[in-house]
Amino acid sequence: GKNVVLTLDRRIQHITDEAIAKAVETAKAKSGFAVVVDIKTGEILASSTQPTANINDNSVFQNGMLTHHGLVDSYEAGSVLKPLVVASALNEGLYSPDTLIDCNNGYWRIHGASIRDDHPKSILSVTEVIQYSSNIGAAKVALELGKEKTIDYLRKFGLGQETGLGFPAEPRGILRNASRVKPIELITMSYGYGLTTTLTQLAMAYAALGNDGVLMKPLLVKEITDANGEVMERFEPSELQQVVSPNVAQQMLTMMEAVVKDGTAKRAQVAGYRVAGKTGTAKKAALGGYSDTDRIGSFVGLIPADNPRLAIAIS
Repeated sequence: GKNVVLTLDRRIQHITDEAIAKAVETAKAKSGFAVVVDIKTGEILASSTQPTANINDNSVFQNGMLTHHGLVDSYEAGSVLKPLVVASALNEGLYSPDTLIDCNNGYWRIHGASIRDDHPKSILSVTEVIQYSSNIGAAKVALELGKEKTIDYLRKFGLGQETGLGFPAEPRGILRNASRVKPIELITMSYGYGLTTTLTQLAMAYAALGNDGVLMKPLLVKEITDANGEVMERFEPSELQQVVSPNVAQQMLTMMEAVVKDGTAKRAQVAGYRVAGKTGTAKKAALGGYSDTDRIGSFVGLIPADNPRLAIAIS
């Protein structure tokens, strides 16, 4: 019988709803979802799933129209995982943004599998691996980092963990123990396959990169009040842990700015603001493997890149 006061910002929620509805229509997508997070506090300012429905129509409860995909769907997200792997390797001192990696002109045969890049290049810096979204570059970074540390860092970023949000049916996602991960699986994990994550987890992980490397606990409920409006319980912002150093977090912002300036995310540019972010495209899992035609497209961005305030994750 109590009231919950949400962290949602009515104006930002409305803008997000309209933007995602338009994007779903333009892309002829089955659905779209977005999460907007206050980087400094971890407060969820908007969480939208489109298309939506009128809850006065009882049929929506039968056909799943009220499923809140941004909070309860766990899926393979693709290349938006690459900055998390690269940040981990930078934090271990294995690479710098300028370290050169041989990306084999876009084709690499290893462990019985063929790894390909959509934008074939020969030698790329670590910054360019992110900028041009090289699967081969990310794979080589992950192999150098090793499966134990790669998975350990991904856990620190919040993947495979309960977010603490308290939303009903929110999954942890799948992140296997290092002992069960084969070398080829480590490679595919580096570009977002073989593990699943929620959009909220992705938004919070990127928010950590915008917050000097500190992962915040996501907040959706700000207060609980009684029938008279008296506050019975208040939830304050909470730091979970320092995942990477402030220096590495800043380096990642600069690298992800290159993605928006002159990489795979030019359409994410916002006039008058510096934007950092990363694109991802993943094949949809299907019976016995992956669909040849169905895709999930994602983008996670931080704005403004010079002093991040918002993390915005979209699929």
